[in-house]
Amino acid sequence: MKIALLAPGYLISKKEATWKTLKDLAKEYNSAGHKAVICARKHPSLPVYEKVEDVDVWRLYSGKMGITQGRKTLAHLKKKGLEFDVVHGFGSHTLSILGTYLAARWTGQKNRSRIIHTIKSEGGRRRTSLLCSPLLNLADKVTFPTNVLMKKHQRFGCRKSKCRVIRSNINLEHCYPRDKASLRQKHGFDSRPIVLYCGALRKEKGVDDLIKAIPSVIKDFPEALFIFAIRSKAYSKEKIYLEKARSLGCQQSVRFTFEDIPIGEYISLADTLVLAYPTLLGTEGNPSSLLEAMAAKVPVVTTKLPELQEIAVDGVDLLMAEPGNPVDVGKKVIKMLRDPMLREKLGENAYKKALRFDVKEISRQMLDIYQQDEDKKINDE
Repeated sequence: MKIALLAPGYLISKKEATWKTLKDLAKEYNSAGHKAVICARKHPSLPVYEKVEDVDVWRLYSGKMGITQGRKTLAHLKKKGLEFDVVHGFGSHTLSILGTYLAARWTGQKNRSRIIHTIKSEGGRRRTSLLCSPLLNLADKVTFPTNVLMKKHQRFGCRKSKCRVIRSNINLEHCYPRDKASLRQKHGFDSRPIVLYCGALRKEKGVDDLIKAIPSVIKDFPEALFIFAIRSKAYSKEKIYLEKARSLGCQQSVRFTFEDIPIGEYISLADTLVLAYPTLLGTEGNPSSLLEAMAAKVPVVTTKLPELQEIAVDGVDLLMAEPGNPVDVGKKVIKMLRDPMLREKLGENAYKKALRFDVKEISRQMLDIYQQDEDKKINDE
C-alpha cells in the first residue's frame, strides 16, 4: 500500500513527540513493504523535501489547520506519479478531518483512497471541536488514543462504527532500561536524588504545580535536584520559572536544559519522572514522556486523570496525585524517593505495560485498519 500521513506540525522540533512517533510509524510501514510519505505544513526554517531515516517528508504548502496543505501536496505528488491507497490525517481539532478528506477526495486519485483520521489529543478549543464531531463521519475510520476521548466525540455525533482506540506508539529500540550509574557519570551528575520533568514549559503541562511542590520535597531531601528537560526553545519562560522558584526559596534545586539532549538517557538517570498534569488539554492522551519512562523502568509520579488511568494503575505501575494539587504532588515525590523497593516494583510493573505501546504493535493495528477498509472496498465492488 501507498500511505500518505498528513501531519501539519510535523518536524518543527526534533524533540517533539510527533516527530518521533510519526517517523517511527512511517519507518515500520516501509519496513513491512509499504510506501509511507509524511506531508507537513511548509515552514520557513525547514526544507521543502528531506528524507528522514529513509522516510520521505514533504513541506510544500502552508494552510490554516492543514485544511488546504494536504490536498495541494497530494496533487503535487500525483503529478510525479505517486498516488495513495490510504490518506491518514492527524490532528487535535475535529476540523482537521477536512484537510484529510479534501486530500483524499479532491486530488483526482485514480482509485478511491481510504480515509483514516486520528484525533491525537483534546485541543484548546474543546467545545468547538466536540460540536464538530459529526464531521469525523467523513472518514472510513477514526482512531483515538483513549476511550475517554473517543466517547466524548461519540456523544457529540461521531458514529461508534467509525471509531477505534489505538494507543500512541513509542520505539522500544530507543526506550529501554539503562544503567543509571554510568549515565550519571557520563552527564556529570552525582548520586543525589534526581527528579525529572520532560515536556513543554507551560502551566498546562503541570510545571507550575511541580515548582510549587519542590519546597516540601527538599525539606526531606535537601540534596534533590529537579531537572526540567524542555522540548522547545522557550528561553524567555525560563526566567519566569526561575523567578517562581526563587520566590519559593528553591532556585538552587532547579535546573533547566533546552539542549538537544538524549531524552532517553536523561529519563534513565532520574530517580523518578514527574508529570503533574492538571488536565490533558493540548497533551496527547498517551503522553510520550510517560510511556518512555515506563519502558525504561523509571518510576513515574503523575496525576489521577481518567485518560492516564487507562494506561496504568495507581500504586501498582506508578503513583498518582490529585490534579492541580501541588501538596499532593510533593507527597507522592517524597514517597517515591524514600522507598527504593517501591521504585523498583513500580518500574518493573510499568515496563510490562509499556510493551503494548511499541511501534511494531501499533503499526500492525493501524495496518489492520487500512487492510480492513481495502477488503470492504473490494467486497463492495
